[in-house]
Amino acid sequence: MPHIFTNAEYADMMYVYGFCDGSATAAVEEHRRRCPMRRIPDRRVFYKVFKQNMEEQENILDMVQRSHITSTRRLSTYRCFTNT
Repeated sequence: MPHIFTNAEYADMMYVYGFCDGSATAAVEEHRRRCPMRRIPDRRVFYKVFKQNMEEQENILDMVQRSHITSTRRLSTYRCFTNT
C-alpha cells in the first residue's frame, strides 16, 4: 500500500529537496533533522514528487500554448482542484 502524504508534507518535501540542491539523499537527512516528529519519506519519494511537479508545470504550459485564450493562472487553479 503506497504512502500518501498531506499537502503540507509534500510542500516540505519540495522545499527541502530544493534546499539540498536536488540531492534526494541529503533531503532525507535534512527532512529528518527539520521534522523529527513526521514520517520520513524514502529518497525516491523526494525525486518522484519533484518530477511530478515539473511534469505538471510542463503540461500547463503546453495547454496554454495550444489555446491562446486560456491563462496559466486559470489552468493551474483548475488542475489543482481536479487532482485532489
